[in-house]
Amino acid sequence: MLILSTDYVPGKEIEAIGIVKGSVVQTDAKKDAKNAFDSIFGASEMNFGDVIDQSRDAITKMMEEKAQALGADAVVSVKYTTSVLSVEFLRSVELLVYGTAVKYK
Repeated sequence: MLILSTDYVPGKEIEAIGIVKGSVVQTDAKKDAKNAFDSIFGASEMNFGDVIDQSRDAITKMMEEKAQALGADAVVSVKYTTSVLSVEFLRSVELLVYGTAVKYK
Protein backbone atom coordinates (compact mmCIF):
# COMPACT_ATOMS: atom_id res chain seq x y z
CA MET A 1 0.00 0.00 0.00
CA LEU A 2 1.27 3.46 -0.86
CA ILE A 3 1.61 5.91 2.02
CA LEU A 4 2.13 9.40 0.59
CA SER A 5 2.49 12.93 1.94
CA THR A 6 1.12 14.32 -1.34
CA ASP A 7 -2.62 14.76 -1.88
CA TYR A 8 -2.56 12.59 -5.01
CA VAL A 9 -1.20 9.29 -6.32
CA PRO A 10 0.92 9.92 -9.42
CA GLY A 11 -0.77 8.53 -12.52
CA LYS A 12 -3.97 7.49 -10.71
CA GLU A 13 -7.43 8.96 -10.28
CA ILE A 14 -8.51 8.52 -6.68
CA GLU A 15 -11.67 8.59 -4.61
CA ALA A 16 -11.54 9.43 -0.89
CA ILE A 17 -12.88 6.83 1.53
CA GLY A 18 -12.18 8.57 4.83
CA ILE A 19 -9.65 9.67 7.40
CA VAL A 20 -7.42 7.03 8.98
CA LYS A 21 -5.05 7.50 11.90
CA GLY A 22 -2.74 5.85 14.37
CA SER A 23 -1.47 7.18 17.68
CA VAL A 24 0.51 6.36 20.79
CA VAL A 25 1.06 8.21 24.07
CA GLN A 26 4.40 7.90 25.85
CA THR A 27 5.09 8.99 29.41
CA ASP A 28 8.29 10.73 30.45
CA ALA A 29 8.58 8.64 33.60
CA LYS A 30 11.81 6.85 32.69
CA LYS A 31 11.19 3.62 34.56
CA ASP A 32 7.63 3.25 33.31
CA ALA A 33 8.65 4.16 29.76
CA LYS A 34 11.55 1.71 29.81
CA ASN A 35 9.34 -1.11 31.08
CA ALA A 36 6.62 -0.32 28.54
CA PHE A 37 9.01 -0.18 25.61
CA ASP A 38 10.84 -3.31 26.78
CA SER A 39 7.55 -5.19 26.69
CA ILE A 40 6.47 -3.70 23.34
CA PHE A 41 9.75 -3.83 21.47
CA GLY A 42 11.66 -6.49 23.41
CA ALA A 43 14.62 -4.19 23.96
CA SER A 44 16.50 -3.45 27.13
CA GLU A 45 18.64 -0.50 26.05
CA MET A 46 17.31 2.09 23.60
CA ASN A 47 17.94 5.75 23.14
CA PHE A 48 14.94 8.07 22.94
CA GLY A 49 15.45 8.74 19.22
CA ASP A 50 15.19 5.02 18.50
CA VAL A 51 12.03 4.81 20.60
CA ILE A 52 10.44 7.70 18.68
CA ASP A 53 11.41 6.16 15.31
CA GLN A 54 9.95 2.79 16.30
CA SER A 55 6.82 4.48 17.63
CA ARG A 56 6.35 6.32 14.32
CA ASP A 57 6.76 3.05 12.44
CA ALA A 58 4.18 1.42 14.73
CA ILE A 59 1.58 4.18 14.33
CA THR A 60 2.10 4.21 10.56
CA LYS A 61 1.40 0.47 10.54
CA MET A 62 -1.76 1.07 12.63
CA MET A 63 -2.94 3.66 10.11
CA GLU A 64 -2.16 1.36 7.17
CA GLU A 65 -4.10 -1.53 8.75
CA LYS A 66 -7.13 0.73 9.26
CA ALA A 67 -6.92 1.83 5.61
CA GLN A 68 -6.70 -1.80 4.46
CA ALA A 69 -9.78 -2.63 6.54
CA LEU A 70 -11.65 0.06 4.57
CA GLY A 71 -10.50 -1.46 1.27
CA ALA A 72 -8.14 1.41 0.45
CA ASP A 73 -5.42 1.25 -2.20
CA ALA A 74 -3.37 4.09 -0.70
CA VAL A 75 -3.25 6.76 2.01
CA VAL A 76 -2.57 10.33 0.87
CA SER A 77 -1.99 13.67 2.61
CA VAL A 78 -0.19 11.88 5.46
CA LYS A 79 0.90 14.09 8.35
CA TYR A 80 2.71 13.36 11.62
CA THR A 81 2.18 15.43 14.75
CA THR A 82 3.73 15.39 18.19
CA SER A 83 2.07 16.93 21.25
CA VAL A 84 3.19 17.27 24.85
CA LEU A 85 0.42 16.53 27.34
CA SER A 86 0.80 17.63 30.97
CA VAL A 87 -1.42 16.61 33.86
CA GLU A 88 -0.15 17.57 37.32
CA PHE A 89 3.33 16.05 37.59
CA LEU A 90 3.00 13.58 34.73
CA ARG A 91 4.07 14.64 31.29
CA SER A 92 3.46 12.55 28.18
CA VAL A 93 4.14 12.82 24.48
CA GLU A 94 1.48 11.89 21.95
CA LEU A 95 2.56 10.82 18.47
CA LEU A 96 -0.19 10.93 15.85
CA VAL A 97 -0.25 10.08 12.15
CA TYR A 98 -3.27 10.71 9.95
CA GLY A 99 -4.18 10.76 6.30
CA THR A 100 -6.93 10.14 3.78
CA ALA A 101 -7.61 6.56 2.71
CA VAL A 102 -8.32 6.40 -1.03
CA LYS A 103 -9.36 3.91 -3.70
CA TYR A 104 -8.27 4.02 -7.30
CA LYS A 105 -11.05 4.83 -9.80
